[in-house]
Amino acid sequence: MARNPRWNLPLGDWRQVFSDWIRTPEPRALMNASIFFDFRPVYGHVDLAFELRDSIFADIDKQPLFLNLLAANALENPPPLGFLGNLLLETGGDHKNEFDLKARGMMPLADAARVLTYERRLSAVGTLERFDALAELADGPGAVAAEAAFAFGWMMALRGRQGLAHCDSGRFVDPAALSSLERKSLKLAFAAIGEMQTVLRARFQLDLLRG
Repeated sequence: MARNPRWNLPLGDWRQVFSDWIRTPEPRALMNASIFFDFRPVYGHVDLAFELRDSIFADIDKQPLFLNLLAANALENPPPLGFLGNLLLETGGDHKNEFDLKARGMMPLADAARVLTYERRLSAVGTLERFDALAELADGPGAVAAEAAFAFGWMMALRGRQGLAHCDSGRFVDPAALSSLERKSLKLAFAAIGEMQTVLRARFQLDLLRG
């Protein structure tokens, strides 16, 4: 993205881009917002990033339905557990009988953390930092956020081990190659996804929105 001239913009233009996405939250805008809401300063005038985030918070205040729609998008990937608690695996392609740790495990938690921190106007960036900030709020998701942080960190570590073992991204995991303790821990991590998505449904009244 940094190499794409489309995304090399001055602060005023970025404010307009985000404002347009928030005012007109069609599917493409929601997808872009999910990606670009994770921006952070890395070099130069870091205050520009904080000014932009404050501008986004102000736009969200004017268009509160935007976060409801962003939260609904965060529920598109339910925990990959079947009715009896078994892992749901890929049914075809190069990764048949494996599961997608990134899309089905880590992304749902990252999406939930993003929505909840923007709802609370928190400046934390990064999923673990966001869950830590949410866990500190007296009226926030509390223990659920702490469990989600642990689950996300555990899956990050698992992905790292898988990547080193197979010389790839570690994204796809064969459950048959995991130890019984790892499989049990993975199911517990996925359960944390379900709890966090329950929080999203309640806080943003998503059952009413979909009905």
